[in-house]
Amino acid sequence: MIQRKQTIYLLLAVIAMLVCLFNPIMRLTSERMGADSTVYNLWTVNAAGGGYSLSVIPLFCTLVLTTVIAILTIFMYKNRKQQMRLCTLSILLMVVWVALYAVYGFIIYAPVGAFHATIYACLPVVAAILFFMARQGIKADERLVRAADRIR
Repeated sequence: MIQRKQTIYLLLAVIAMLVCLFNPIMRLTSERMGADSTVYNLWTVNAAGGGYSLSVIPLFCTLVLTTVIAILTIFMYKNRKQQMRLCTLSILLMVVWVALYAVYGFIIYAPVGAFHATIYACLPVVAAILFFMARQGIKADERLVRAADRIR
């Protein structure tokens, strides 16, 4: 199971998503007298009062759902067609995460001030690329198995 290159890609995608899950993804710089804030996938931390805001729950839910799907995909190595479908679903969920991130950054938090993306915000894009590479590896394995079945 772990010898297959697509399993390595899926495992790296899970690691990338977990790192993104627990690190700040955005810093908000207030244009007014308010303090700066740090945005994580689960909450926003206000630097001045230390208060928490759970307004970014959709980012958290999308990332957790994709992580669970990716872990399940690793262990479905005997069902390659289902693995390809789950990889495609994971890619779509990563696109949804990036779209939600853009909505939060450019629309919802725009009145508060300027936002600065952190390096951790790029990890879901890296995970989507890894999902795509895993899907290509799974597709190659499926073609190989079909070719072997034709020969018999």
